[in-house]
Amino acid sequence: MKYYFATFLLTWNSLFPVDLNNLCIPDSSSEIYEKIEVLPYFCQGWNTYEHIFDPLLAENKFKTVIEVGVFLGKWTTYVAKQLPPGSKFFAIDRWESTEELRRSVDNDWLTNMYHQFLSNMIHSGLTDIVIPVKMDSLEAAKKFKELNIKADLIYIDAAHDFVSVYRDLNAWFPMLAENGMFCGDDWHWGGVQTAVKGFAEKKGFKIFIDGNFWKLKTNTSQ
Repeated sequence: MKYYFATFLLTWNSLFPVDLNNLCIPDSSSEIYEKIEVLPYFCQGWNTYEHIFDPLLAENKFKTVIEVGVFLGKWTTYVAKQLPPGSKFFAIDRWESTEELRRSVDNDWLTNMYHQFLSNMIHSGLTDIVIPVKMDSLEAAKKFKELNIKADLIYIDAAHDFVSVYRDLNAWFPMLAENGMFCGDDWHWGGVQTAVKGFAEKKGFKIFIDGNFWKLKTNTSQ
């Protein structure tokens, strides 16, 4: 991890975390966490797939993680708490209300998602591990590619329509480290299934499915 993370730190101001609305770019992760008034802990979320990840996390398989689509950080917290010392977890999200979220989440929580996420990370003691990247998924992927950041685990859980998912798959797969794991949630969404199947067919990969969890089986993946 060290070979690229030094480069990341040198270019921190161009990446972490970028607020596309206000163009507010803090100097460090500690600064963004220190600036907020901490809200009470509230971490609504969905699947974490402990039966899949617990054995892998116990073996310290992952030291650099990228999650695309974070919401309030339920999966973020579950994984980050089990990472070995010195690990980094990049949390990618715009933290903005969408029509899809408005149909499934109490609107009261959609006005301060980012603030709540940061508060949750503080409550969980993860501010030294979790790096929020407040950007559009594709824009963040471009930055990560420029910095040659590779991850042992990439988890795709952002939009669920075919076009968005297919773009995320193509944008983030190049950041997967050798022997890494490329996976995601929400297999029950038609757009997710179609996008993952199309991407896997194009790459010649097989797909592992467990409930709503999916994983690409590459030649070197876990």
